[in-house]
This record gives sequence, structure tokens and C-alpha cells, in this order.
Amino acid sequence: MPCRTCQPAEPFINYVVPPLVSQSTKYVIQLKMTRLSVNINKIATIRNARGGNNPDLVQVALDCERFGAQGITVHPRPDERHIRYHDVLDLHGVITTEFNIEGNPDDRFIELVRQVKPAQVTLVPDAPDALTSNAGWDTIRHADHLRKLIDTFKADGVRVSIFVDADERMIEGAKAVGTDRIELYTEPYATHFPANREAAVAPFVLAAKKAHELGLGLNAGHDLSLENLRFFAQHVPGLLEVSIGHALICDALYFGEHDSTLQKRVDRDAPGANQRRFISANPLSLPRFFTSTPHATFCRRLSPPGPNVAHHRCAVAGRI
Repeated sequence: MPCRTCQPAEPFINYVVPPLVSQSTKYVIQLKMTRLSVNINKIATIRNARGGNNPDLVQVALDCERFGAQGITVHPRPDERHIRYHDVLDLHGVITTEFNIEGNPDDRFIELVRQVKPAQVTLVPDAPDALTSNAGWDTIRHADHLRKLIDTFKADGVRVSIFVDADERMIEGAKAVGTDRIELYTEPYATHFPANREAAVAPFVLAAKKAHELGLGLNAGHDLSLENLRFFAQHVPGLLEVSIGHALICDALYFGEHDSTLQKRVDRDAPGANQRRFISANPLSLPRFFTSTPHATFCRRLSPPGPNVAHHRCAVAGRI
């Protein structure tokens, strides 16, 4: 049986948080390197659009691990619009990195997590009809409910993370209910990043410092991408894990098109004409994203010059 929780030991390092507009003093903490967990929901969405099993969700998960992802994330919803509950069971038997199941903890979700016992469960307050996750928990209002859930999952040996906004009161509430980690909801950061990246990241720096002071592990996710992740990781201390799905899959499509499919024109000398023809190879290839671009693009942008983020192993050969 593959180990779903065993990971190689990682060194702790001292990191000086770069000062931002609202900071006048340096802040030094001890932290671990950051892991990349790939959310494969979008692969299931593509599969479900046509029926059948193409793309093969399990194979994509295994490929992501082989290409260096340090975890796999799924978010089963009640309507099974992308990840189906049986997908979680199928993945459970083969994944060798950390398996993270996130979602709204209704009865079926609780039963699934207790059956699978993943390395981590991330509790998200999704409404059943929500298009995507759009807010963190009110950890004060829902304290009793969260405390019972967390106690249940921790009794099964599952690490618990709860989805919260970058709000110090909600982080204090998360500590009070006994969670192991929090996952910061980063959509506001991603939205405001293009206009003013320093202002966009400032609340998350404060939230990270509060989490560290309280002894909470720190994850982050939602709308993190090649464009905004490196800056986030440079400035948010103690970041243990980022979960990326939508942006990564979109980039895989674009890079795959560019590298292996997109109308590579070949000049052909022929009598009477200089003809051009198009060569199509392997369209929209996720592996092409990892193998042809990660060292040059994805991993380089994930890894800041400072030590806050690991040299993400999202490439086939070697580490950055």
C-alpha cells in the first residue's frame, strides 16, 4: 500500500519577511519549504463534458506526481459536476504523495473522508450551488460545528485545514476550534494584484504572521497563477502549501498548444510554390506543460529568490 502521508524531511530556515508599506520592522520566522498540490478538478470537468474516461483522471494524477507535484487535491461537490465520489476512492488507492480532499462537510463528504483517511482534509463553506469557492469560514459563528468536525477527523489521524479569509479575527477563531492549518482564500489578492501588488498582499502578510503567532500551519489557494504566485510567496511567511488547479490547467493548455500543436509552420520548397503546411502533434498536452516549460517558466516563477518557497518539483527530471 503506498504511503500517503510520508514525505521526506525538509529543513527549517530563518526567513526575514520583506517590509511592506504598512510595516516598519522586519519579521523573522522559522519556516518550511512550500509544497505544490495540484487540484485536478478541471481534468474531471473536461472528462465529464463528453462522458467516458478521456482524459483519464487517475492517470493525470499519477503524471502530476511523476512530473514532481507534491500533492493532489480534489474537491468533490454534491452534484459531482467535476470530481465524482468514486474518483476519490480510485485515487486513494494509487496516490503516493499527499492527498488533500477539500469541500463542504455535509454528511456524504464526512463519510467519504472518514473512509479514505487522506493526509489532509480542507473544510470549505461552499453552498451546494456555488460555482466555485468564494469565501472563508466565519470561524466564530460556526465554532461549535467546526470543532466537532475537526475532532472527528483528527481522531481518524487526518490533518485538518479550514478555508478562511485574511482576517485576523477569523484566524484566531480557527485556532480556538482546534484546526491544524488554515488555507487563506487568495482570490482578493489575485483580483487586486495587477493594480497594486503591495496593497494586495499586505492583508495576507498580516494574516500569515497571526497564524504563525498562534502556531497554525499556513496553506493558500484560489486564483494563484504564474503571474501572481511568486510575489505572494516572497512576501507571505511560513507558507507550507499552495493548491493550484484552474490556472495551472489553463496554462497547460496554452503551453501545450504552443509547444506541440499550434500550427507549427514548415516551409517546403516545391516546384512553382513556397508552400506552408501545419503540423499537429499532441494537442493540449498536460505533460508538455510540465516537461517543456516548468524549469523555464512555471517552477521558476513559483520559486522566489528568497527561501520562502521550495524549488517546486513540478518537472520531470531533477529539481530546480
